[in-house]
Amino acid sequence: MEFNRTTSNWKYQFYWSYLFAIVSLFLFLAIQFVSDWDEITPETYAKYGAPYAKDIFDGAVWGIVSNSFVHNQLWHLLLSLGTFLILGIIFERRNKTTFFLLFVLISSFVTSSLQLAMTGDPGIGLNGVNFALFTYLLIRIKPEARFKKIKIVIWIGTITALVISILNIYYDWYNFGTSTIFSGFVFGLVAGLSQDRKKFFYSLQGAILCICFITLFYNPYSSEWNTVQGSKAFEKGEIDRAEVYYLKALELYPNNFAAKKNLVLIEIERLEDRAFYAHSHEDYNTARLLYIKILNLDKYNNWAKKNLNGLP
Repeated sequence: MEFNRTTSNWKYQFYWSYLFAIVSLFLFLAIQFVSDWDEITPETYAKYGAPYAKDIFDGAVWGIVSNSFVHNQLWHLLLSLGTFLILGIIFERRNKTTFFLLFVLISSFVTSSLQLAMTGDPGIGLNGVNFALFTYLLIRIKPEARFKKIKIVIWIGTITALVISILNIYYDWYNFGTSTIFSGFVFGLVAGLSQDRKKFFYSLQGAILCICFITLFYNPYSSEWNTVQGSKAFEKGEIDRAEVYYLKALELYPNNFAAKKNLVLIEIERLEDRAFYAHSHEDYNTARLLYIKILNLDKYNNWAKKNLNGLP
């Protein structure tokens, strides 16, 4: 993984950059072919490499890497692939191609999993990978004396972007995958600074991968993870346990629609149990009140409507 500055073999070198770009282009065209340009369904995204958070937490872990090669807009594709090809070719000319392959796959895994952990959405596109490549190259490339001032300016811009990314994550100003950008910056920075110390480099990479992998299966600080766990508990009939997960999900993210909806379903199920008990024991007044409560929560509940109309 040492920097290889020789140029004699560049002409005949195989570039993973081109292959990844072709894969991204193919996925983009395939998605646009099978769906409306402006409305791409979640099922289509999942089928072509970008499963949603629920699917990933349910076991579609591969999507945390493949989602980086999926794009939903033409401008997004062109900007992302153009940057990736420029940075990728520079990277591959200075490193072994196997190192580039691993770097892209690992940085994709790390940036997507950290965005999923922080926002509940793994995102799509090569933004995280691009920023990891950029920061890594900024560390590793030693410019000639006449270009050092340019590198200083780039560093100032990079640090400014890092600060803006941190502030954006904290204040939630704009939703444009800032967590992915920030984690890409940090990953490239860490890789570039630690590469010369091989034992430390591999140990650090292993630790980062382990942490990111664990968050896909256990992340109590993620609203989406708690929602998925609540759904699993609900399907098993563990209503009280499911409620705890949903309440935690709403505590972490009050606008979690799925958690709110499922808490309503839990409330309806409990009211149905109480209504059935009251009705079967001829406590019709209590049963009537409970049926009305159910219909206030779900006006299309046919069970409650039928039983309410059947009361004496």
